[in-house]
Amino acid sequence: MRIRIEGNKVKELREHRDMEQGELATVVGVTQATISRIEQDGGTTKATAVKIAKALGVDLSEIWTQAAEESVRGKGRRPEQKMQFHQLSPETLELMAGVQEILDSGVETVVSALKASIQAFRLSARALRREGDRKRAKGAAAMGGQE
Repeated sequence: MRIRIEGNKVKELREHRDMEQGELATVVGVTQATISRIEQDGGTTKATAVKIAKALGVDLSEIWTQAAEESVRGKGRRPEQKMQFHQLSPETLELMAGVQEILDSGVETVVSALKASIQAFRLSARALRREGDRKRAKGAAAMGGQE
């Protein structure tokens, strides 16, 4: 999914840090031509926008445009249902971009990710139950020794 970021703001931040387009491109993992295009028209993917913000040492919200905000909030919602985008933390924005990447990648990827997450949760839950059982048994043994 393509979004829009403030290309001129990206250029301004890059130049303020004395970075060439090629340097930023290397850090972000794209070509110099891609950075040039982004600075000119602002079109990119959410994942690339997150990487650019991180490479420039700014919050994603500093380069995010209203159009990008609409794609996250949803255009059809009533005003009271819309998120307060400007109040979201950089971590939340990054997570939202990651979720959107998963959704954009297709149903098979979402199903695989959910299955892996559920399996990891079940393993964690079992380990926590075992640890709790051990602590309770240890506490019961200690109480039994005091009587």
